[in-house]
Amino acid sequence: MQEETAPSPERSLLVALLRRALFDYFGGSSTERQAAQDWILDMEDEEETFSFGWVCSYLDMDPERVRKYVMQTRLVSNRPTIEWWMRNTNAAA
Repeated sequence: MQEETAPSPERSLLVALLRRALFDYFGGSSTERQAAQDWILDMEDEEETFSFGWVCSYLDMDPERVRKYVMQTRLVSNRPTIEWWMRNTNAAA
């Protein structure tokens, strides 16, 4: 049986960064929501450290696929979805 290893501090930080952006995007104030949307949709500097694309890539996620899912989820629901995100991402931490 293979022993589970704890996520690296770097990975944990990036998961927290992505979670915060999604919390803000789905349930934050209008200012937080706009800032999160700007960060998520910014495709100009995908390779820049701490950009949405860079964070997703570091976490072995396809940035375009994540973007598409986030945008589709936002279109389907007008209510905050933080509870949904927490239920479905506990394993990511």
